[in-house]
Amino acid sequence: MKYIDFKNKFINLGCFNINQIYAFDPDFNRNNLTYWQKKGWLIYLRNGFYAFPELKQEINSQYFLANKIYKPSYVNLQAALSYYEIIPESVVQITNVTTLKTKSFENDFGQFYYKSIKS
Repeated sequence: MKYIDFKNKFINLGCFNINQIYAFDPDFNRNNLTYWQKKGWLIYLRNGFYAFPELKQEINSQYFLANKIYKPSYVNLQAALSYYEIIPESVVQITNVTTLKTKSFENDFGQFYYKSIKS
């Protein structure tokens, strides 16, 4: 698959994972992802999730990605308070709440922290 065809198919998703790619093209060569990353055409997020660099220009793309790359989770705590301008501070690290294990990730879009709570 050529990059331009790939981009046209997946650009509207925001971020996508390897399973979505294989659903579209079962014969997809996974080595293309590594090559496209090295070229700067794709950004690796975590565990098979990728995004296009153009997403960085979208306002609040970090909130969208935070909910996608570790499910189930939702944006909470200081990030939400800052977004709605309830607190004057800006937030560098987005904190999500999840019923899964506490984790943190860092990629080109920023730092993402997931705090575990009981279900």
